[in-house]
Amino acid sequence: MIRFSRSITEIHAELSSFCHLKCPQCPRTIGENPNPYLQETHLSLDKLRKILPFEDIRDLKLFFACGNYGDPLMNPECLEIYRYLRTCSNNLELQIHTNGSLRNKTYFYHLAQVLQDKGSIIFSIDGLEDTNHIYRRGSIWNKIVNNASSFIKAGGYAIWNYIVFEHNEHQIEKARVLAHELGFKAFNVKYSKRRVHPTTSWLKPVRRPLEASKDPIVICQALKKESLYIDAHGDLYPCCYLGEAHYHPRYIEDYKKIDNNTLNSYPFNPTSSICIKSCSVNNQGLNPTEAQFTEKNSFR
Repeated sequence: MIRFSRSITEIHAELSSFCHLKCPQCPRTIGENPNPYLQETHLSLDKLRKILPFEDIRDLKLFFACGNYGDPLMNPECLEIYRYLRTCSNNLELQIHTNGSLRNKTYFYHLAQVLQDKGSIIFSIDGLEDTNHIYRRGSIWNKIVNNASSFIKAGGYAIWNYIVFEHNEHQIEKARVLAHELGFKAFNVKYSKRRVHPTTSWLKPVRRPLEASKDPIVICQALKKESLYIDAHGDLYPCCYLGEAHYHPRYIEDYKKIDNNTLNSYPFNPTSSICIKSCSVNNQGLNPTEAQFTEKNSFR
């Protein structure tokens, strides 16, 4: 499929749909309760090799693990998967998104050795010691700092992503200073459009005014990029939003109505209600929206 249907240069993979945290706006949870439709599993190294054999990995420019439902480091083969990818290509850009509260300093040291100078870890840290756990429920602050420091000291390229809520907005500048002191290469402030469930109405994301965004236009990623999304079951989708819809009660009925020819077509035609709900795109792939907006700050 990857070789013959189109030229793929970017892979977004969900290595695991397991996570040890209980973030209120994650699709793992519906308000305060677990998502009853979620099927937890790991994407094994063996299955990934079948999906992405050596000859296909050589043609990739970027492989990053983030996903919809889990933290990549929950996968017991995460380190081995990245070793496999690096063995296949020294030029492939490798990225990992994590909450940073998993594994230990030694593990992050080894990740730095594998990623080398063509890789990075994006740490999702939404506040400081007294606030990060409010959203990242179950996270351990000292463990995050120790893991990030170990990775950075081993030569790893670390980026701090910070989702803004009313409870942590006042700490943005302090967190930026701390990120610089710890050796992070960048600090990104993210304004989310995620919806607040009635049972978690106390959680209040700070929304960036549309007119303040430098780029208020959303372009369908399945049209814009030569990319694919692979979920933890090894299923392939045009983008991560359609992957999320498979197990999210908000989209499940809509997902069942998608014609397989539409889902697998290229260029993808984003006419489904899932695309409208997730991205606010229309069938031309463009539409003003309250999309997530990120302010990026790189340190010299």
